[in-house]
Amino acid sequence: MATSTALELFETHAPGNGALAHLTVVAVVTGVIGLVRFTVLRWLLGAAPGERTTVAA
Repeated sequence: MATSTALELFETHAPGNGALAHLTVVAVVTGVIGLVRFTVLRWLLGAAPGERTTVAA
């Protein structure tokens, strides 16, 4: 749903672009969704057992 909304907004503001522009929009939206999901899950569940969470000085 987010991807189709982004494509519709993209078409309204920059009509007539080719498939590469659409592919770029899809890639960016997919990347943002993945980053948000990763961040939220990491925040809710914390680091995996045994994973370093601090940087050694």
